[in-house]
Amino acid sequence: MKKSPFDPEIFRELSARTVMFHQAVAERMGLSSADHKCLDLIERHGGEGRITPGRVAELTGLTTGAVTGVLDRLESAGFVWREKDPDDRRQIIVHVRRERLEEFAELFEPIRLAAEAICAEYTAAELERIMSFTRKCIEATTRATEALQRTQVESAPAEANLVTVPRGSRSTASFEARRGVAALMLGAASVGEGAHLVRARFEGAPPTLSVDDGVVSYTHPRGSPLDWLRMRSKWVRVALARDVRWAVRIKGGAAKLEADLGALSLSSFDLLGGANDLLLQLGRPEGVVPVRIKGGASTARIQRPRNVPMKLVVHGGVSGLAVDSMKLGSVGGLLEWASPDFEAARDRFELELHGGAADLTLESV
Repeated sequence: MKKSPFDPEIFRELSARTVMFHQAVAERMGLSSADHKCLDLIERHGGEGRITPGRVAELTGLTTGAVTGVLDRLESAGFVWREKDPDDRRQIIVHVRRERLEEFAELFEPIRLAAEAICAEYTAAELERIMSFTRKCIEATTRATEALQRTQVESAPAEANLVTVPRGSRSTASFEARRGVAALMLGAASVGEGAHLVRARFEGAPPTLSVDDGVVSYTHPRGSPLDWLRMRSKWVRVALARDVRWAVRIKGGAAKLEADLGALSLSSFDLLGGANDLLLQLGRPEGVVPVRIKGGASTARIQRPRNVPMKLVVHGGVSGLAVDSMKLGSVGGLLEWASPDFEAARDRFELELHGGAADLTLESV
């Protein structure tokens, strides 16, 4: 039997070389390879050069917080800009700066010329078969990716990586993370999950949840500094009961924290020990709700509903500050800002940040 000329090692080599080339291009443009590919998806799938962050999340499979970080970095590097949709002010539209993409075209020019030279060696009929083969490979890769994603979800034990605290009859409670968090998603429980006060789903080593007089203590084993770095890639998802008024307190700092508290009644929020890569989404306040971050913050985005009054006080200076639609840049020392209707409002947020901040965005959505 005649041996097939097909050699799978060639495709492995092509895949590896392609990844290495794209990494080199991304580094030349001051981006990570992941941000570069996100930009490519935005450029190719954005209708008329515009796309929503939600659509970016769908295309990439990233969380909304991760997409926000990607867009922050792309906007800072000058590849995209964001604005509110004039037809729906609740929506954000992402635009690509076409002039910056021309810089990528220059870097890809050697590859384009080489591809043209290679194609010239084949007849039109041969090229059509090659293109058909390539399209089928793309379809097969897409199916394999989707199947792998489904298998990961379906194979995960439904209750194996879950710890809970019973609901009880409390109307107020506190959630305290006492040893810092590496990668925590904090939010409201889904409708119908009222049997628990707190639910925590995790990867790797399990966190510990205990409750004493309405204070839920959350701890996660830290181990060595290397263990702490590994934990940053393993999210813990904590869901708090919706019909309870919560005080949230994070001690020991946060490496990555996404707190979507928009569906919760919040009495206070304290983050002690500093934060890096923070997304805090607030709901409508009841009375005066203090939000305090001590120890500094880097790459922090704090969102509140439209028309909700807020006051901001920063001790220690801030760089890369944006408030609503205003980009204020850098401010040294003490900074105080309040929305126009703050003083007269009964329901409002008071945000206080100690230790300075870098890349701080405060916005109404």
